[in-house]
Amino acid sequence: MSVCFPDSCVVAWRNLFRPKALRCEIDWNTEFGNANPLDIEIGMGNGLWLRQFAGLHPERRLVGIEFVGEYVRETSRRAVRDKQSNMRLLCADARLALPLLFEDASLTNIYVNFPDPWFKKRHKKRRLLNGAFLRMLSQKMAVGGKLYVVTDDPEYCNFALESVGSVSAFAKEFEGHHLSELPGYPQTKYERKWRAQGKEIFYMLYTNTLNDVIPFDEYLERQQLQYPMKKLRGEEDIKAIIHG
Repeated sequence: MSVCFPDSCVVAWRNLFRPKALRCEIDWNTEFGNANPLDIEIGMGNGLWLRQFAGLHPERRLVGIEFVGEYVRETSRRAVRDKQSNMRLLCADARLALPLLFEDASLTNIYVNFPDPWFKKRHKKRRLLNGAFLRMLSQKMAVGGKLYVVTDDPEYCNFALESVGSVSAFAKEFEGHHLSELPGYPQTKYERKWRAQGKEIFYMLYTNTLNDVIPFDEYLERQQLQYPMKKLRGEEDIKAIIHG
């Protein structure tokens, strides 16, 4: 076990990283003590959605990925308090965590709730759901797995529809591309606030129909992750920006 649950549900993944193998030695079946369907939420924020979803689906294993350590620590504290043993948390950049911590075809569902839209034109290249990342998602998902994308921004909705639509592995599930309501899907804190203001929420759902494969070196280059990877491997004597 890499985490001493119920004292914490945070996986100290960086301690398990093996530079030569370019992998982290995490056996998620051992970690959870079962082989239930494995899902991840990318960018869990304050963890409200993840905790709600884990409570509604004790038959699933949930891994939340978040870069902000404060959010991870607080979510862990609440999960321990509520004895939510089907949750684990990673403090990491999801773009690196995905290829390093999960086996190919091992993930069932992936949830991306309200990703940063990066409104400014010069920042749009930072958007998470680019082609390379989506191909990596497909590679790590089981065939038949579901990709959920939720946003409140109409322009980002159009971007996501175009971006995911460009990856042949993903087939859209909704007629008309998105829904404004998705029964049974928990609401985040901000979604509740936005709905109270009359804003529309856009739900998109895709099925992974085959396993796309993107070479790791190509993925690093297209995501501009060579520098963080060098630091993670200890090739530079400075503090890594990828925390575990």
